[in-house]
Amino acid sequence: MQNVIIHNFDQINSTNIWAKENIKNFDKSKYHIIFANQQSNGQGSNNRTWLSPIGGIYCTICFHHINHNSNPNMITLVSAIAICNIFQKYNIKLDIKWPNDIICNQKKIGGILSELHTDWYIIGFGLNINLEINEINKISRPIFPASSLKIEGYNNLNCEHIKQDIITNFPEYINNWFTQGWDFFENKFKYHNLLLDKTIVISSLGNTYKGTFSGIGQDGQLEISTISNLESFYSGDILQLE
Repeated sequence: MQNVIIHNFDQINSTNIWAKENIKNFDKSKYHIIFANQQSNGQGSNNRTWLSPIGGIYCTICFHHINHNSNPNMITLVSAIAICNIFQKYNIKLDIKWPNDIICNQKKIGGILSELHTDWYIIGFGLNINLEINEINKISRPIFPASSLKIEGYNNLNCEHIKQDIITNFPEYINNWFTQGWDFFENKFKYHNLLLDKTIVISSLGNTYKGTFSGIGQDGQLEISTISNLESFYSGDILQLE
């Protein structure tokens, strides 16, 4: 694609870190997509490390935009929808667990980290495609345990083909977000929303809440109905679904 510049690495500390260190040299008229076959210091949410051995896709997408009214939380959800859409091509149904997890068969196979950096949006994500069980066992997750698509039964996925799908699909989805807004994505999100019609237990800012899923607010916040109130959350950990 003419409006996309690709940066490929066999091994790197972190695609997100590399992007921030080099973003001053990026062409503002282009999407910049950084891929690595493995990372030594992959970044997850809440300063967690993202284990990044060979067999996964580790990617950062950067684009310049003067509209800073778009909350990175919404960009995260749009990115999650784009990822889920890519895998529908391979007859794989993935789910989105707010705020940033990609789920397959109730197990986490991917995560997204979005942020604003100066005048740039930076979307980083990791996808466990062909990781073996010995690598997955190094990841400790008591809730929604880690897995890979290979472990979940999808054995013949080609990471290079999926990368090409990312290059093709992501700019289109981001453009649709800025031109058409959330209305364009709402039904797509509903199809992949793991929380739909669920009772949720969430931990946020040191407190725990329980309620039923109500919706996603205009800034990407999770809204749940408790016994007494409609509560909104801009961050938090889902502890339980019923």
